[in-house]
Amino acid sequence: MESLVNIECRKFANQFQNWIYAFYPKGVYYNLVLDSDSLIEVKIRMTISKEQFVKRASSIIKYIAKTFKYPQYIHVNYKYTRNLLDITVICGENSQNIYSSESEK
Repeated sequence: MESLVNIECRKFANQFQNWIYAFYPKGVYYNLVLDSDSLIEVKIRMTISKEQFVKRASSIIKYIAKTFKYPQYIHVNYKYTRNLLDITVICGENSQNIYSSESEK
């Protein structure tokens, strides 16, 4: 049986993609969802100018933080290079330990 976190992560991935396309329809360059047994990874690449980077990245992160029920199971990475904003959202029970070092465990 699937855990509640995995079910919520799948719902959130769909909701997040719909929200991105609704608010930034012309800016999305590509969108990819990778679904495994314990993790769901959403990758989005958007074209934006350097002036809009801070505003758009902060609004996306605020949306993620406010809408997901279990923030302890979400990890967000983003970077900006050459007019492209790359956002990676990892959701699942193992996402807490993905980036921790051996000394932290």
